[in-house]
Amino acid sequence: MSNSVKSLERSTWLPASLVHLELSENQIEDMEDLVWSLALRCPNIQVLRLAQNRLKKIPLELGLLLEGRLTKLDLQMNPQQAVRHTVLERGCVDQLSYFKNRMTKEEVVESRKRLVAMQDALLAEKQSLSYIYSRTKDAYENSVIEAISNANLSNQQTSKELIDSSERQASLKMIAECKVRIDAVQKEIDTNFSLSQAKRYALKKEMAMERSRMIKEERKLGLRK
Repeated sequence: MSNSVKSLERSTWLPASLVHLELSENQIEDMEDLVWSLALRCPNIQVLRLAQNRLKKIPLELGLLLEGRLTKLDLQMNPQQAVRHTVLERGCVDQLSYFKNRMTKEEVVESRKRLVAMQDALLAEKQSLSYIYSRTKDAYENSVIEAISNANLSNQQTSKELIDSSERQASLKMIAECKVRIDAVQKEIDTNFSLSQAKRYALKKEMAMERSRMIKEERKLGLRK
């Protein structure tokens, strides 16, 4: 099926669990960012298809994936001219070996150094995101507690008389967890360009269910009517 993907600049958000990436019949001109993202973030990738795009160049760094689990590679029917079509008709391992062997020893060393530096940066990023999510969760719990304290609860049965302290804490925890999951799913939808329509629909359904749970708990606490 023909699509309209033109850029892979946002491929840094590819999930680590990615196994099959189908991007054939699009309008992609440059795949260098994608190659680095796959080498860095997607150790389980097995199938990569970018046939019938507008690739002007196939980066030799693709050979870095030779050390991974890739078993199927399709880059045929692109306008690039540096790599012969007969090479692109070979099996995956032969193609990756070809790309890697075209690199000089210095280029291989520099590529590996760059990959290590990117791995270090990714680890720092993950640690930072973990800290941010933790702070977001704590801040949301505190805001809910403050809202309960300050709200004008004319009907006292909506909170204090019907919800004891342990139940209230459980609701606060669930609301905060729902909020974090909603934000994570929304980010996945907004940034992962490779999502199929079915997967996108499933994520939206998951997000709607999380919102429903959060609203239910907020109503128990008297934060919603």
